[in-house]
Amino acid sequence: QTAAAMEGTPRKRKLKFSERELEVLTEECCQHYDDLFGRAALNVPEATKKQLWQDIQDKINSLGVSHRTIDDIKKRWYDLRSRTKERVAERLREMRGTGAGPSSVPPPTPLEEMVEETLEQEAVSGFGDLDTSEPSTS
Repeated sequence: QTAAAMEGTPRKRKLKFSERELEVLTEECCQHYDDLFGRAALNVPEATKKQLWQDIQDKINSLGVSHRTIDDIKKRWYDLRSRTKERVAERLREMRGTGAGPSSVPPPTPLEEMVEETLEQEAVSGFGDLDTSEPSTS
């Protein structure tokens, strides 16, 4: 049990990220994507990555909505990417479907469009032309 539960005081939930906080998070993560997550990230020193996250945290906390830790910010970014990936996959499934009529999946928001640019195509749709049931000829 947590200390708060043992004392009988309910644990307070953190405030949801505001729209402006999400904008800053998305803009900064997209701007520094290669250094934080991309192929170049393998060659970026951990101290540099830590400083980038610290800079993002400072920008978000300067908005004055709520104090966010680097872990809070990273978790929100990963959640945002995961949800965006699900929405992209859902739109692709619907486009491939045979039904007619308007789409039941809402169009992406501007933030989702920014996040989508960080997703690799295979991560969303899989490898469409890959048939794993046939033996390799090489």
